Amino acid sequence: MEILSENFNTDKQSGAAINKHDTCLYRRLVLVNFIDDITPQIKNYFIDGLLKLRQCTPNLHQMRYAENIDLNNESILSESVPNMLNPDFISIWSFKTSQDLNAFIENPDHKIIAMKHFKPAVKKRTVLNCYL
Repeated sequence: MEILSENFNTDKQSGAAINKHDTCLYRRLVLVNFIDDITPQIKNYFIDGLLKLRQCTPNLHQMRYAENIDLNNESILSESVPNMLNPDFISIWSFKTSQDLNAFIENPDHKIIAMKHFKPAVKKRTVLNCYL
């Protein structure tokens, strides 16, 4: 199966769409809901785990993470189309090749860090892998 993804930017002078396909990367989006009684210490330990995982991941192009921002106007949209997910925290891992992404998933250190740092903090997670 061929994976297709196209990013388009607009040329400011002509208004024409410009294909920026070469900027696409393999991405792993991890959406996390924390346990109900999470403490700042447990959350910091979770983030420490992310940073350790980043350090032991070869061929990682970029990793970003943030807490989900709850916007006031989001509830207006949710009345029309309900949200499937409402994560507390998001991390985005970017790789240049699918082999690099697979190596990340299969990395034994990944499992060790997940059990030690993530399991105490996470109630549930959703993972999306894509070429974007």
